[in-house]
Amino acid sequence: AFAVGGAARVIAVNDGVAQSVAELVHAVEDDDAWAQRIRVVPNGIDTAVFDAHGPTPSEQDREQIGLSGPYFVYAGTASEWQGADVFVHALAQVRRTHPKAQLLFLGRGTAWQEITQAASQLPAGADGAPAVIMHPAVPAAEAAVWQRGAAAALVSIKPGQGYDFAYPTKVLSALGCGTPVLFAGDGPVSADLRDFDLGWAAEHDAAAVAEAMRTALDVYDAETASGARPATAQRFHDWVEDHRSLRATGQSAARIVQEVIAGADDASKKVDEFSDVRRVSEEQRW
Repeated sequence: AFAVGGAARVIAVNDGVAQSVAELVHAVEDDDAWAQRIRVVPNGIDTAVFDAHGPTPSEQDREQIGLSGPYFVYAGTASEWQGADVFVHALAQVRRTHPKAQLLFLGRGTAWQEITQAASQLPAGADGAPAVIMHPAVPAAEAAVWQRGAAAALVSIKPGQGYDFAYPTKVLSALGCGTPVLFAGDGPVSADLRDFDLGWAAEHDAAAVAEAMRTALDVYDAETASGARPATAQRFHDWVEDHRSLRATGQSAARIVQEVIAGADDASKKVDEFSDVRRVSEEQRW
C-alpha cells in the first residue's frame, strides 16, 4: 500500500486489478485524482511467434499425435478455476453429428488428471483415432503450429471462482495465429469475441459449448472449401497486432510513463520559476 500510495501512476493489467488497487489505497469511487493515477494496460502477446503465416501440422505430424479429422485445440494451463473439462463433455455431444471431430489438449495443470479421466470415457472414432488427445506442454512456437491448424481454439473460465475478470493469454495466442476462439464463461473475453467477431462465446455449460463447437466446425468447413480462411486468419491476427500485441501494449505503457515524466518536468519548471521570482524579490529588498 505504501509503494502504491506514493506512485505517480499505477499500471494495472485489467479492470479487476485496478479495482483492487483502488481498494488498497481506500480510494472512493468518485476520486478523480486516483482515477487518473490508476491506468489499465492489458497483457499482450508476441505476434512474431504467434503469426498467421507460420506452418501448420503436416499429415505426418497429425498421424503421430493421433489426429485424423478436424480438431479443436486447448493450449495452456488447465486448472480447476478454468473448468476445461466442459469441452470434453461437450465433445461427446458434438460427435453425434460430427463424428470425426477431435480435441487436442496441449499443456498441464492441476485439473489435468480430471480431464484425462473424463476423456477416457469417450469412445474412439470409426478409424480408431481417439476423441481427445492429452499431450504435455510444448514450446510456444510448436504450440502455434497446432493452433494454426485447428478449427478453433478453446478457452474457459469457470464462473464464480473469482477469475471472471481474467483475460487468458491463450486467447491472444490463438487469434495471433489466425484461429478463432471459442470461449466458455463470462467477462471481457466474451465481450471482445462478440464485439469484434473473433469467434464464439458460450455459457460454461456442456450443451451451450457443444452448440458453439458445431457452429465452429461448420464455419471451418465452409471457409476451407471457399478459400476464405486465410483472409479471416489475417483479420484475427491484425486485431491482435493493433490491440493486444507486445508492441501495442508496450506503447500504451510507455505513453503513461512519458506522461509522468512530462508532468515532473512541468513541476520542476514551476519550482525554478518560483525560485527566480523569489530571488528577484529578495534582491529588490536590498
